[in-house]
Amino acid sequence: MSQYYTSEKLAEHLSVSIGTIQKWVSTGFIPADTYINSGKVYRFNLEAVEKAILGKQMDLGLEDVNDPRRFYRPKGEQK
Repeated sequence: MSQYYTSEKLAEHLSVSIGTIQKWVSTGFIPADTYINSGKVYRFNLEAVEKAILGKQMDLGLEDVNDPRRFYRPKGEQK
């Protein structure tokens, strides 16, 4: 069964700010098929979000030093 996180819990888990989560949602960096929203309430499928973010990081290449998304690492994973 998938775990669904609030924006706050997802931000904490990913070690980013809530503002970053909001920006990633609005820009599509976190794909719409990885969360459920009702009005202003969002619930994120943790496994799907992590998979999507890691896939996009690989697609972007982590060499772009100006891309703030390069800082995301799942808990327990080292650089």
